[in-house]
Amino acid sequence: MLDKLIKLANDMDARGLTAEADRLDAIISKMAEERKMSKDDIIAFLFGPESVEIDNNVIETKEPFSQGVAQCILSEQCVYMNSEKEIHITDDKGNKYKIFEESPMNPASKIKIEMILLN
Repeated sequence: MLDKLIKLANDMDARGLTAEADRLDAIISKMAEERKMSKDDIIAFLFGPESVEIDNNVIETKEPFSQGVAQCILSEQCVYMNSEKEIHITDDKGNKYKIFEESPMNPASKIKIEMILLN
C-alpha cells in the first residue's frame, strides 16, 4: 500500500502539485513510523516504488541515494550515519541492514545500492 501512495506523491510532484504531494509525504511518513515495515517496503519508502532488488542485496533505483537519505531523515524507520554515508534500517523481522552507494560516482541514470545484513 505504501508503494502506491509513494507513487501517487511522486506523480503529484511531477504535475506541479507540490503542496499536496508534501502533505501526502507527511502521511506516508506517519504511516511508516506507526508500523514495522518489511525490507521491501522500506526500500520503496526510501527510494521509490520502482526500486528493484536484483541480486545479493543490491538495489537498482532510478532515484538518487540522496533521496533515500532525505526520506530517512524524516522517518523513524532508519538512521542515517553521516560519517559513513550509509543508512541503517531494521525490518519487521528484526533484521538490521546498512545501505550505501555501491559506486557514488556512477554516472548511470540508475544507481545501485548495496545492502548488507548486520545481524
